[in-house]
Amino acid sequence: MERIVGTYVGQGAACPLFRLDDGELITLTGRLPGMMPGSAYEFEGRWRVNAGCMQGRTFDVQAWVRHAA
Repeated sequence: MERIVGTYVGQGAACPLFRLDDGELITLTGRLPGMMPGSAYEFEGRWRVNAGCMQGRTFDVQAWVRHAA
């Protein structure tokens, strides 16, 4: 499993958009919390291939922690 940290951006074309702390915009699938744009999270999971999200790389979330703003 890998960990990523960043901020929820909003709904993308097919999947939620998430901006990593390094600036990369990715999409999310899996066990997601109810998220508000601008909220910071740490996710644990795996990178997916051919997820169908259509916007950048996709991370499949297995566990998460919300970070204080």
